[in-house]
Amino acid sequence: MADTEVKNNDTEKETVNSTVSSDTKTSSISSKDLTPVISVNNVIEDRRSTIPSTTININIPRQEIKYSVEELIKNSKALTGHKREVAVGALFDCQEKELTKDDFKKAIEVFLKRKVK
Repeated sequence: MADTEVKNNDTEKETVNSTVSSDTKTSSISSKDLTPVISVNNVIEDRRSTIPSTTININIPRQEIKYSVEELIKNSKALTGHKREVAVGALFDCQEKELTKDDFKKAIEVFLKRKVK
């Protein structure tokens, strides 16, 4: 009797496995109609390679902000690491009322590299 119960349990397992495998199959579409796709990424890369690509380089001039000379002198320690006196000396003969940060830093570098007479 124990042998028949074991056989019954084994047949139940087989039927469960067969129902699972039948659920995964699609009955409405035949396998002949489908074309196998290995990976979606491969398909996308194939399409990208067939599409001609063009590169457009656009040079947009960078608009630099100009600051007043007074503001640059007040913040010279933070901008250049030098004291205000150095900034005043560098901009002593400066005719412009506004400068960019880069122009301000260059003026200070030139001032510090001058030879003293």
